[in-house]
Amino acid sequence: MKRLKPEQKKYFYLGITLFISLSLVVIVSTFFQEARIVVTLIKNIFGALSAVWIGIIIAYLINPIVKFFETKIFLKLFKQKHKGLARALSVVLSIVLLLAFLIFLLLMIIPQLVETIYTLVRNVPSYWSTLESWIKGFAEANPTFGEPILNFLDGAYDKLMIWLQHDLLPSANLLGTATGALMGAVSVLMNFFIGLIVSIYLLCDKENFLMQTKKVMAATFSKRNYTRILNVCSETHHVFGEFITGKILDSLLVGAVTFVFMWIADIPYATLVSVLLAVCNLIPIFGMFIGIIPSALLILVIDPFKAILFVVVIVIYMQIDGNVISPKILGESIGLKSFWILFSIILFGGLFGVVGMLIGVPVFAMIYRYVTFLMNKRLKKKNLPQEAYAYAGGPMDYPPTTESPEGGKTDETTDDEAGSTISDIINDFTDGEDSEQDKN
Repeated sequence: MKRLKPEQKKYFYLGITLFISLSLVVIVSTFFQEARIVVTLIKNIFGALSAVWIGIIIAYLINPIVKFFETKIFLKLFKQKHKGLARALSVVLSIVLLLAFLIFLLLMIIPQLVETIYTLVRNVPSYWSTLESWIKGFAEANPTFGEPILNFLDGAYDKLMIWLQHDLLPSANLLGTATGALMGAVSVLMNFFIGLIVSIYLLCDKENFLMQTKKVMAATFSKRNYTRILNVCSETHHVFGEFITGKILDSLLVGAVTFVFMWIADIPYATLVSVLLAVCNLIPIFGMFIGIIPSALLILVIDPFKAILFVVVIVIYMQIDGNVISPKILGESIGLKSFWILFSIILFGGLFGVVGMLIGVPVFAMIYRYVTFLMNKRLKKKNLPQEAYAYAGGPMDYPPTTESPEGGKTDETTDDEAGSTISDIINDFTDGEDSEQDKN
């Protein structure tokens, strides 16, 4: 074979480099295209199973009610002879109560919502007239700013109405928008009712589903990993259960207190505002502010003084609820400082929207617990203190070194450092009971 000259070698290696680079670009782009297809497929599957997820959520939320009816009423009534009948009656009664509660809320909210929209539309001219007179009075009292404000205000209302009637409304596809909204509402209702049916199946046969899940896990994972997964699931269920139950009770209390206060003070939209605040209270920290702002604006257009009274009283109650009532109801289910609660809401809210804001706190609480557990366990292996205050001031000293048989110095934590692999870190997500079970 003829040998290449130096100049030919230069171009040959350059060509090989370009070929390899282009091949890598093609491989990477193909991988990302395939990954995008897989992600899209997963999203479509999750979307197609939306009714199933709704059913799982409904079953999880009303399971405590089913257990209460079953253990406290029907099993005692039937003397343990008809467990299947007791379970069926408990599930049916729980579903009926859920539907009755939702229908009751809709019957209270929808009429007030329609009345609110009608009142706002009907009173727009009077609201504009009041705003206009206030702005004119301000302009006359402040001549420096008065003339530009009055020039802008003159004819602004007429221009706004002309724009709405001749530009916005004709260009808007009202029929298409209405049709899309109607189809979306029908789809949501269909998914909800299918989810109800799924939840009934899950609740009536929950022990069997749980046993089948454990059977699959036992066949798939080792004994140690199986135990770890069960421990994680148990702890997650404990945190989520306490947090969701406590937050729902706290939100119901917020709605009840708001309704009673607004009814006594004769503040308009009592039912609508109390339900809005109760729902928004499910979101920690930001929830009440999200509910207060539109509520105050609704009341403001009817009675400014009562709007101020509403804001003052609700803000005071927010402080009482946040510092006294809510911690008593939620207990130690969260175990997070205020900063981490705010951080979790921002993080998960940015990633998953409103759903992320709702579940972000308990999810981050679980992550925080396991990271803290992992760090404490590794600190214990290194004979270092686990309390954070021990690390104040200067750097922490490691345990003293000992002489090796060869005469060199070796750290007492050599074995731990040698085992600081990803596998060992993952293995630390278990407690001492798991290790004893594995030894046995």
